[in-house]
Amino acid sequence: MTQTIKLKIDEIEVSVEKGKTILEAAQSAGIRIPTLCHDRRLTPFGACRLCVVQQKGKSELLPSCFTPVREGMEIITRSPEIFKSRRLQLQLLLLNHPMICPRCEKEGECVLQDLLYEYGVLETLYPWERVDFPLDEVSPLLQRDPNKCILCGRCVRICDEVQGIGELSFIRRGIKTAIDTDFHRPIRCEFCGQCLDTCPVGAITSDCFDYRTKAWELQETTTPCPYCSCGCLLVMGSKEGEIKRVFSDPEKGPNDGNLCVKGRFGWDFVDHPDRLKTPLLRVNGTLKETSWEEALRFVVDRLEKIKERYGAETIGGLVSNRLTNEEYYVLGKLFRGGIGTELIASRSKGTALTEGLAKTLGYPASTNSIREIRKADCLLLIGVDPALSHPIIKNEIHLAIRRNRAQLIVLGSYDIGLSQSTRNSPLSLPSILLLDRPGSEVSLLNGMIQTILREGLEDREFIAERTEGIEGLKQRVLSHQPGAMPEVERAAKIYASAKKAMILIGSGLWSHLDQKAVAIASSNLALITGHIGKESSGILVLLEKCNSQGALDMGLSPEGSHLLNRASEGKLKAFYLVGEDPLNLDSEPLRKALQGLELLVVQDLFLTETAKLAHVVLPASAFVEKEGTFTNLERRVQRLHPLRPARDDSKPDLEIFLRLLELLECRLPAGTPEAIFEEIGRSVHHYQGIGKGEQWPKGATYLYADGFPLGRAKLIPPEEREPKRQSEAYPFYLLQRPSLFQSGLLSSRSEALKKVWEKPSLEISPEDAKSLGIEDGEMVEISNPKGQSLRLKANHSPRPARGVITVPYPCPILEDEGTDLVRIKSLKPACRQAGKEEVE
Repeated sequence: MTQTIKLKIDEIEVSVEKGKTILEAAQSAGIRIPTLCHDRRLTPFGACRLCVVQQKGKSELLPSCFTPVREGMEIITRSPEIFKSRRLQLQLLLLNHPMICPRCEKEGECVLQDLLYEYGVLETLYPWERVDFPLDEVSPLLQRDPNKCILCGRCVRICDEVQGIGELSFIRRGIKTAIDTDFHRPIRCEFCGQCLDTCPVGAITSDCFDYRTKAWELQETTTPCPYCSCGCLLVMGSKEGEIKRVFSDPEKGPNDGNLCVKGRFGWDFVDHPDRLKTPLLRVNGTLKETSWEEALRFVVDRLEKIKERYGAETIGGLVSNRLTNEEYYVLGKLFRGGIGTELIASRSKGTALTEGLAKTLGYPASTNSIREIRKADCLLLIGVDPALSHPIIKNEIHLAIRRNRAQLIVLGSYDIGLSQSTRNSPLSLPSILLLDRPGSEVSLLNGMIQTILREGLEDREFIAERTEGIEGLKQRVLSHQPGAMPEVERAAKIYASAKKAMILIGSGLWSHLDQKAVAIASSNLALITGHIGKESSGILVLLEKCNSQGALDMGLSPEGSHLLNRASEGKLKAFYLVGEDPLNLDSEPLRKALQGLELLVVQDLFLTETAKLAHVVLPASAFVEKEGTFTNLERRVQRLHPLRPARDDSKPDLEIFLRLLELLECRLPAGTPEAIFEEIGRSVHHYQGIGKGEQWPKGATYLYADGFPLGRAKLIPPEEREPKRQSEAYPFYLLQRPSLFQSGLLSSRSEALKKVWEKPSLEISPEDAKSLGIEDGEMVEISNPKGQSLRLKANHSPRPARGVITVPYPCPILEDEGTDLVRIKSLKPACRQAGKEEVE
């Protein structure tokens, strides 16, 4: 039970948890204590000494940021001695800080500037010859001016403590101390901009932000990020509809004020010159501008004729996982009610994972919240590198490892940066690697379950009271021969004995997992150990896009790949694509099939490869131009707030769907996003009664605390599929790996992200490379049994398992498959003859 401490601060009675600092206690009571080096995301540092306070009756000055509260304390935050001390510290800071406030990018939002004004400090009283430091004006996205730095250390600490990167550090000593990279080289990191975000002065800036617009001129709009499923809240500062800078509020959303590179800098696609401006209609083989009414009437007329001639089952729709809940809800009515077909789907692989969870637990969703990760004792990662796909999740894992000494277990076919960092740090436990060929994930999980049952490490009380099917599971799992990997047994024992353990499973179009089977096996593992239905114990599915969960909640089928196959087989006559570009990988059979359709409608922000073939192209609005809600991977429903009207003649997807329903003479749902959300609350039972910013079901930060919707959770023996067998001709498994800087259509239109794109390369283990005689950096060709091939540079990497190679997503020779068998051929002689060093 949490112990409460009572104290007085400036004669105000305050109650806080034991272990809190005086500063935290003051902030909880709304009492301001000035700081420069404090960031609540970081451990106390005590560098600036501006937060000093006094205990009543004592003259000693206490740094409030790391002095813990004690029962009965009486604290004074303002006195002549405190005022004098703070003035002195500010004067010392000005020894090497230029007083150029009117010309500084941070003017109007600089904490130091505000404090100098508050304490009447105009210049330093201690003359000193200023030390000049070299600027960094060559790093992409981030620029640094050490001459403005006050050495608070916040950038160094957030890069180390939260990001786990350690790109910046203190160099030299005394008055020559500075913060820099090693040897003053340009920054090479994740480019998350966390250092920029935490800097209280103008020492770190970004050329992506427009500082000519001052802070007091900005209109701030808070809205969810349009990229991954973490649901980070962006605070977008804009003027006259133009975004000038982006940050996040630590008090709002699941991301604790943290953002990744795509969230902080990847928003510029909304102003890309290639944005569609007006509807296009194909006339005599050419796409020409037309009116909205003509375009939509053409769509409705064609749909009705195709339905009458061929039947509604020949009409399909493929939808992005970036629409709002309200748009999915109305789109379902358009297809099921207006057209009469169930062929409306997304191409998200992760929904098979949530379906597996629904089968065993009850809800098709992750069981816990993002911020619970940091409190876990054991973290099992399956087929995912969160640093690349979900960087905010990576931060939470790093915090668990760093602050909670959590044990990391990585199960899959390649190692990840997080586990490599644990082996190099004395502050954390070395990670456990369970690496095997693709398709072995379920077998490895069953091996862990087998060890737990054989050793008697299961939670018998939990199993007896809250599950069913244990005998069938035992019979299936224990009948197998014990696994040969001792690390599996070690991982199983650590997971079973942990007080709080979480499983994180990867998803996305790059994923090669047998999604449903992995979800069921993971659920079995969590259930037999009782690691579910409580804080920091459960399963998180790292869905791919910003509203993958919402699409599932609104009844959208995940069978997008099946729908594309139907199109390729000529079984569709009309295809409506919303935010999807299946031809981005140039599939020739699908291209021919789309060209043969009687109606192809593409609704998007850009004229994609698929849109170039369309009969009708409808320009959609960007996320900053529409209302509605997204549901993130932790089931949190968050509202989109538009910062400007729709650009040019584009329209929100919701408005387009409603007009099509009207033209089809169907009963219309309520017309505004707010009213439609209320209707959703009446139709979707777990959305009932929840408000914006809350998780469903109402009041549940984690699921199953009070039981399971099924009555008892089901232990189901998953089927182990035999992995593809390597052959002498094709001895390597080819996997795709996600990219931190490039994840699809939106990021490909971000000029900011293009500055930091990595060049595509193949990763191969040094042992495999040596056996093939492939040198690091050498050009190679990989080919599959279908005759498809790809040329790119090979890099030696310790990450892939033996017999596995990885390439960046999207890989044109994998299409929608998660893995394939390939062979590798060196191109060193060919490159030398052609004088060619790189093929992209």
